[in-house]
Formats: sequence, C-alpha cells, structure tokens
Amino acid sequence: MATIANDAAQQLYIALHARLTGDATLQADLGGTSEDPRIYQTFIDFDTALALRTSTWVTFNVLDDRPSQAEQTQSIREMIMAVHIWHRGVGSDKPELIESEVRTLLDGQHESIATSELLVWYFLSSGYSKMYEAQANLWHITSEYRTMVMAQRQ
Repeated sequence: MATIANDAAQQLYIALHARLTGDATLQADLGGTSEDPRIYQTFIDFDTALALRTSTWVTFNVLDDRPSQAEQTQSIREMIMAVHIWHRGVGSDKPELIESEVRTLLDGQHESIATSELLVWYFLSSGYSKMYEAQANLWHITSEYRTMVMAQRQ
C-alpha cells in the first residue's frame, strides 16, 4: 500500500486544478483558455494583475490538514479546502452559477490521483457564503470542502 507523502496537499491541488480546468462548461462560463483557465491555486499560481483584468475567476487553498479523526493512521488525511469564486460587476447571478458548477464537480465526488497513487473524496462542509465588496465592485463566494485523501490499496 502506498503511503501519503508530505506533499499530499500539493497532490490535492494538482487533482483539484485538473478536475476544474477539465470541465468545458465551467471553462466557457469563466471565459478561460488553456493559457489562462482562470482557476488558480491561491498561494502559488495566483496572478493578481491578470485576475483583476478578468470579470470572473476561481481560487482555492487548503485551510487545514490533519490525520483523519476516524483513523489513527497517517494513511488517511483530512484536508479542509476553501474554494473562492470572484466576480466583478453588479446585479449578476454569475457567481452563483459558477459556485453551482464547482459544487457539481466536487461535492460527493471521488477520484484517483494517478501521479501519487492517492484517492480523494470531496464533501461540501456547509453552504456557501457570499459578500459584495462595494469599493472593488467585486462579489466573493466562499465554499469549504472536507476532503479525505487516502493511499490506494493494491
């Protein structure tokens, strides 16, 4: 059985990015391209100047990473992920549309991460929160996902 390396969060980022950028509907609604899918891992590949020139984008990051409470082992990790939807403009339902598409792609889904022999499950922790930043003319929706990352059994 494979073990979870210290870079489990990075592997989760790669898998999450691939899942979101691989959806044609989400990409079309974001106006993304292969060069700039408008989906960024917050602390590594987020380009503030580029994002601020677009109207809608998605960022994500791990809020918490710990061994699972259910298992007294390092082979299962629980990570709390935050997914942020940003939208510039007023009077639009686009942020909710994007949030719904992201939720459909993640909530209750699982996948195999081929590069590290890991399995991942995504679960929406609670509903989303939405706020409007008037000075920036910017909508911000945040959703938290509880993810379980486990080594695949052979």
